[in-house]
Amino acid sequence: MIKEKKNKKTRAIELLLVVSICILLVTESVLLMNKNQSRKEEKPILTQEEAKKIDRKNMESAKNTVLEKKGEDIVIGTKEVEKEQEQEQTRDYIIADSHTRLLTGDELATLTAEELQIANNEIFARHGRKFEDEKMKIYFESKSWYHGTIEPQEFDAQYETILNDVEKGNIQLIKSILSMSVESETTEKEE
Repeated sequence: MIKEKKNKKTRAIELLLVVSICILLVTESVLLMNKNQSRKEEKPILTQEEAKKIDRKNMESAKNTVLEKKGEDIVIGTKEVEKEQEQEQTRDYIIADSHTRLLTGDELATLTAEELQIANNEIFARHGRKFEDEKMKIYFESKSWYHGTIEPQEFDAQYETILNDVEKGNIQLIKSILSMSVESETTEKEE
């Protein structure tokens, strides 16, 4: 009787193993059939002729495409997008091109003393100078283009080598206009 129970248990286990192996084999064969069937159904996404037609159509739009390498990355965009980004960034400055062209007294005369101070510090901020003045620190940290990386003392020590001649000339002009506006305010208060 005990042998019969062991034989029944053994047969049940053997039967379970056989059924499990059969299920695995059936599952594997179904997966293989699906894989083979999907390979048979694959066809090229585009024929060469279709690709040529699309290329011809895209040639016109490609004239406005801009490829630019930035480090390891390649940036693909359009001239329109690039112009929009440039305009957006220009609005982020008091004087967007103060690092590339000499400013005039007439254009600076239209700015307030606060705007002149910011314009002056913009030149430094472009080079990554950090600011101790809390107002300037908050202002420049709100700008997408600003990345403060150089401590003020370190920047001031290297001022002559960091800035180009145009920037140095613009800073002198801004400072002279600022000092004139302070003098005129003082004179007005005394009268």
